[in-house]
Amino acid sequence: MRDPKSFTKLLQELCVGMGYCGSSIHVTDLLPSSGTVSSVRFAELVLEAEYADVEAKPTEHHPHFKAIKTLFEKHMVGSFADAAELKYE
Repeated sequence: MRDPKSFTKLLQELCVGMGYCGSSIHVTDLLPSSGTVSSVRFAELVLEAEYADVEAKPTEHHPHFKAIKTLFEKHMVGSFADAAELKYE
């Protein structure tokens, strides 16, 4: 069972620990309102938000992609999470 603040802790570690705080948009702006979000999709959205103001968008080849994906899996206790659980408190 996940801690109700798992996503908040994930975002804090992502921003404070890794420096991925977003740019003109934040990853929470890109998350779907329903459905399932995978760790891979979350990592893609983090990088999309971080690099929203530049032309070249990073892909799964970005050096931090795997670390972001792993961080999601650590905090969300698995590779998938219901979008309803991805709310910042």
